[in-house]
Amino acid sequence: MIFGEARPADQAHYLKLFRHLQDYAHDIQFVEDWKGDLEQRIRELNDDDQKLVFSASEQ
Repeated sequence: MIFGEARPADQAHYLKLFRHLQDYAHDIQFVEDWKGDLEQRIRELNDDDQKLVFSASEQ
């Protein structure tokens, strides 16, 4: 992406682009946080599965 020299008439376009880039960054952060939460939940479920298997093997 290349930005040229801004003219006063371009200000509204740059502000709009800036807001879109901010929204995009927030969306990326949301997905990264969601991915981390899912990975943590998968680890918890794997631990629970192992406990169930171990418990069943003791009976």
